[in-house]
Parts: sequence; C-alpha cells; structure tokens
Amino acid sequence: MTADASSSDSETVDPAAMLARFEQRFGHAGQLLRAPGRVNLIGEHTDYNDGLVLPMNTGLYTYLALAPRRDRKLHAYAASLDQLAMIDLDGPCPDAGWMRYVWGAAHMTEAQGLALPGFDLLIEGNLPLGGGLSSSASLLSTLLLGFTRTLKQSFSPVSIAQLAQLTENEVIGVQAGIMDPFVINCCPRAHALLLDCRDLSHESYPWPNHWPLLLVDSGVRHELADGAYNQRRQQCEAAAQALGADSLRAMDKTQLESLSGTLLGRRAQHVHAENQRVSHAVHCLQNGDIFGLGQLLDASHASLRDDFEVSCAAVDKLVSLAQDTPGVLGARMVGGGFGGCVLMLLAPDRASAAEQHVLAELERQQGAAPWHHRVVPADPAGTCPR
Repeated sequence: MTADASSSDSETVDPAAMLARFEQRFGHAGQLLRAPGRVNLIGEHTDYNDGLVLPMNTGLYTYLALAPRRDRKLHAYAASLDQLAMIDLDGPCPDAGWMRYVWGAAHMTEAQGLALPGFDLLIEGNLPLGGGLSSSASLLSTLLLGFTRTLKQSFSPVSIAQLAQLTENEVIGVQAGIMDPFVINCCPRAHALLLDCRDLSHESYPWPNHWPLLLVDSGVRHELADGAYNQRRQQCEAAAQALGADSLRAMDKTQLESLSGTLLGRRAQHVHAENQRVSHAVHCLQNGDIFGLGQLLDASHASLRDDFEVSCAAVDKLVSLAQDTPGVLGARMVGGGFGGCVLMLLAPDRASAAEQHVLAELERQQGAAPWHHRVVPADPAGTCPR
C-alpha cells in the first residue's frame, strides 16, 4: 500500500518502473494516478464542526496503477505489504483494513449510478500509514479517480473529495470531516488552503518557500477506526446540542461559558479557539509573520493535549523536545491524534541545525533516527506525470 512510517521518505516511486511492474504482474498495460499526503498547518478537529482549517499537501504520494478486467473481480496488490487481494464486487466488504478501502471506493462509485467492471490494481507509495498525513484519504482519492476515469466519467475534484469522505464515513466507519480529501484533491501546488467546512468556500495562499516545515514521526501508530476519534465527534455534537446550536461553529462566547468546567465545555473550547487560530494563521501568512505562526502551532498543540485530549505521551515528549530546540519556532501534533507525526516550523536561517539536533537527540534516546520529512510542494490528486 504505502510506506511504513519507520522508513525514510528518500525512496521515491518511479512512474515508468511502476507501470512496468504492473504489466509484469498482470500481463497488460495500466494507467497511473497519484494523490499526495496532507499536512494540516492548523485547524485540527474543526472540520466536522463546520469550522475553519488551513492544510496543504506535501510530496509524499499514494500511487495507483490500474486497468479494467472483464469480470467483476478486483485483483489488488499492495506492494509495501506484499499482499494480493481477490475481491468480489458482488460479495461482502472484506475484513482486512486496506481491502475495505478498495471495496468501499468501488461501491461508492457504483452508488453514483455507474456500473464497474473488474480491475487489476497495483498500490504503492511513500506516504506513511498512521502518521497523521491522511494516507486513507490519499488512497481513496486515487481509487475513486481511477474508477471514474476508466468509465470516462468526469467528476470534479470537489465531488471526488465528497465521495472519499462518504466512503470513510459509511464503509470504513470513521466519521471524518471533509478536510483531508478536499485539500488532497483541490489545493494548488505550494499553497496553503483556507477551507470553511460549513459551506466549502475556500481560498489559497502561497506558502513562502523559505519557511521550512519538518515532520517527525513519534513512533506511535494510530488507528482512527478504533473509536476514540468517533467519540470526540460525538462529544462535539453533544456540546452543540447542549448549546442549542447546529454545530460548534455557531456558538458564541456566552454560550461557551455556560459549559465551563465540563468535559463538553473543554471540547467546545478547543474548537472555538482553534477556529480563531486558523484566522490568525492566515493573517501571519499574509504579513510574513513566521514567529506569530510558530506561536499559534504551540498553542494549538496545548489545546489538543489539554482540552481535546487527543495527544499521547510520545507525541507530547517530541513536541517538548522541538519547542526546547533553538531554531524551532513552533510545533504540534498533526492529524486526528493518538499518535502519528509532529509538525515543526523552523527558522529559515537555523533550519538545518534545528533538524539535526532533534534527530540526533531522538537517535540517542531510541537507538535510531525516526522517519522524518521536509514538507515540499505537491500537486493535487490526478494523473501521474511520466
């Protein structure tokens, strides 16, 4: 499927070589698509509360080579797992995790009134699983694009994003918001995307190419379908209901104070403050205020740790190491939580020294340097350039 998060991102996928591997395995040529990983700068757990988010993409990809078959079978090979699945489109959803995504994307495509043939599929990539970079939305986006384009159907990037979200919600069982598939399919290269999840209005802002961002793996894998993520969403819905609001986006400060001192109040407080941080982050981007943005990242992590309680000891320790390192301007967990990667904003003139210090200290503590990645410009999901 995609790379294990303990590996290095230096191993890239060569498109021509992947197509050759596909033809060698399945005996005929295929088409190749890819979708990037998502890095959310700020705005965590706000998307399913009709809130604001500010994500961007990075040049780690899920690649999919595929070609139609004459039957109703999906022959799917996940390279990094060395697993071949034989999935019947007319059968039940498989139990295995990655196979559920393949089956789910196919059935969500057919739910749009389209009749699919079978497919041969080869899945590769260098996007870490469970690292908080949305490998699931990346995989679903490539699958949905591949299925619809094979049928000569032109679905808009927004439509693909919405279908990916529906697949996560209805097949996988994760009540994820729209942010991940939206940015993966709609964000321009080298831009951050301000998305209002209430009405999907959005605006992109160029990311300064001299503002380095570093991702470092905490070593803790998360599995959002295990219930904790869905529980947070349910708590947010309960808080909104207690306030008589359609969503936490609609609450005002007076309403928020009525929940003070309660668990639901802490969940609502995070959402309220995080929406404000997103707006402030856009202001920092527009005004070249890298130091202000770093402070917002620190504040976001504290809120996710204390009010939303989706961090963990390993992530908190890594964030503290980053914040204590000269040249790191701000750090926070990324993704749904409970593990994954930490995002660090580095001072342009001290970036290399800061990165080396963090990695050296982690190697001293753990015996090996963790997976890490400097965020680089990425295209949205689509046909893979040859």
